[in-house]
Amino acid sequence: MPRTVDRYLAWTVTVTVVVVLVCFVTLTASFALVEEVREEEAAYGFGDALAYVLHTLPRRVHELVPFVIFLGVLIGLGVLSGNSEVTVLRAAGMSLWRLYAPVGAVVVLASGVAFAIGEYVAPRLEARGELLRAQALHDSETIYLAGYWYREGPLYSHVEGLGGEDRALGVTQFELDRDGGLKELRRAEYATHDGAGGAWRLHNVHATRLRDDRTVTAHFDELPWTATADLRLLSARALVDPRKLSIADLLFQVAYMDREGQNAGRYRLAFWNKVLQPLATLGLALVAVGCVVGPLREAGMGTRIATGIVVGLFFKYLQDLLAPASLVFGIPSWLAVAIPIAVCWAAGAGLVRRAA
Repeated sequence: MPRTVDRYLAWTVTVTVVVVLVCFVTLTASFALVEEVREEEAAYGFGDALAYVLHTLPRRVHELVPFVIFLGVLIGLGVLSGNSEVTVLRAAGMSLWRLYAPVGAVVVLASGVAFAIGEYVAPRLEARGELLRAQALHDSETIYLAGYWYREGPLYSHVEGLGGEDRALGVTQFELDRDGGLKELRRAEYATHDGAGGAWRLHNVHATRLRDDRTVTAHFDELPWTATADLRLLSARALVDPRKLSIADLLFQVAYMDREGQNAGRYRLAFWNKVLQPLATLGLALVAVGCVVGPLREAGMGTRIATGIVVGLFFKYLQDLLAPASLVFGIPSWLAVAIPIAVCWAAGAGLVRRAA
């Protein structure tokens, strides 16, 4: 009997979550498409806008999962509560924490699927979508980055644009000596990458080496890139916001920036947001259970939906408030992300305890 009840509760919540997810993704994608169509560039048409939005759908699904699950649990259990089924289960001796167990199982499963999407599907499609969008906006295969700098040790490289997934255009390199003085200047028409595990090569290079009493210039058809510049830093991923990168890419970026003495705060914040998202989702589900058996026990569907939206927005705004505050005031990134989650868990536990 308990397993039958668990399956029934889990199935009800799952169906509701899927329906809410489809509705939310459709709405957000529609708004995004309208926003993209409003671009004033003549070369950027409806087909380009649609292609970009479709490429970003996996990322939107990943971002919506916590709030969709919260609203889905609130509505699903609300329907059961309206039919007095939750009341019957509690009268039969089922505790609220026991009621939460099948809901938590659905959340864990959904979080696992969301993790797979956010780690392996969304980042690649997002980078590809940003590349296609930039090319369509400029009506060219070339994407100008308005000055992108890459540093590795004594070598500083400036890239003017991208010509595809593995081609950097207008590469200027400044190599310093041990005392910080300019040792060599190189200007390459473009650079190409050899592929996975390969390296960059400079093409049509003009090089100037500074000596104590003179300069020496030379021209090379091709030169190897003297540093180990990774394709993840000099490709379409340079166009992608840190929040849209995978956990692996974020760890790579943080390690690179720490090694070069740069501020990796935004990337750490995005990393902890992704890592702790399952905990946030479980906390929001607990709040939903507490609301259904507590203050919203007799409420109608409209009230539950409105409450769900308000609570979701409050949680989102709290996250958005602490994120920049952590960068300004030096709060550890993990703490800035953990505080809203802790508030969520405390509120959920309080609601459950009060209704028990």
